[in-house]
Amino acid sequence: MAHCRQHSYTPVHMAIILNKIMYALPVYFGYLTDRQKHQLQQKCDRAKCSSFSSHDYNIEIPAEEAEYNLFHNSCSENHGLRHGYTPFTRASSSS
Repeated sequence: MAHCRQHSYTPVHMAIILNKIMYALPVYFGYLTDRQKHQLQQKCDRAKCSSFSSHDYNIEIPAEEAEYNLFHNSCSENHGLRHGYTPFTRASSSS
């Protein structure tokens, strides 16, 4: 685990930061560089380190879940992204 050091965040600040990160993460995760992902993971680790949170956050899990949910939901006939898919047609087999 990363070295725990004192920081100037109050518990309220940490709650706001952590909530905003986890809420918006699935939307912008794909645009982040590895360095930015590492910095966000450090913020989550600090929350655990300072006993603010008992949960070990892995920022990649919510991003992967959101990606899966988007794809799964977009397969619905009524979803706005459905028009972008190539239709699948089965080749007819002659006997």
